[in-house]
Amino acid sequence: RARACARMTRAQKFAAVGVAFASLWAGALKTIDMSDDVRRLVIAAPLYAIIAFAIYSTAYIIHAVWTFPECPRAAEALARDVARAQRQLIARRVLPADAFDATSPPHRA
Repeated sequence: RARACARMTRAQKFAAVGVAFASLWAGALKTIDMSDDVRRLVIAAPLYAIIAFAIYSTAYIIHAVWTFPECPRAAEALARDVARAQRQLIARRVLPADAFDATSPPHRA
């Protein structure tokens, strides 16, 4: 229980980074000796941060989906469960007997 309290959740980390960025941004805006080009860049920094976060999030999701592990044993177990459920539905006359072949597991696409 003590370890759980010591860890920061993902939301807390995100909030901490956001507060740090906002304070740096607000401090940079208060700097008096800035050229107009630098001031425009500082004002647009939150937009750039949001765009960078969106790109990072998209890349992270694509990587997670691309490297998602396959579980052949779990797939076989699920196919057996589906076939058993189909046989039970046919036995209870919820589904017609000729709806599909209930003796073999469904084919994977």
